[in-house]
Amino acid sequence: MQQIEANKPPIIADVFPYIDSIELSSSRAFGSKLLTDLHAAMPTGELWPDVIRDKIDSSVVWTHVLKLNQPTTLAMKLLQQYRRQSNHKTGIYRLHVALD
Repeated sequence: MQQIEANKPPIIADVFPYIDSIELSSSRAFGSKLLTDLHAAMPTGELWPDVIRDKIDSSVVWTHVLKLNQPTTLAMKLLQQYRRQSNHKTGIYRLHVALD
């Protein structure tokens, strides 16, 4: 055991991974209750609901997107709960993990 630890490089700094931003995609618009709950759960974070439309016919909505910047643990739990309870297609669209 001693020999294995002797071969490890010295620790220069601690690194902590965390979710810096996440985007969810949904076939339906995100409800106002979810958005209100997320705002309350993320007092310092930001969130933006958005719509992705057809480039030729802007009346056609392809998907609804919800972008969250630096979501809290509570916000992530709310998103998991929403995804489990929704009866329509939802999923992670983008995920950015930062190391600090």
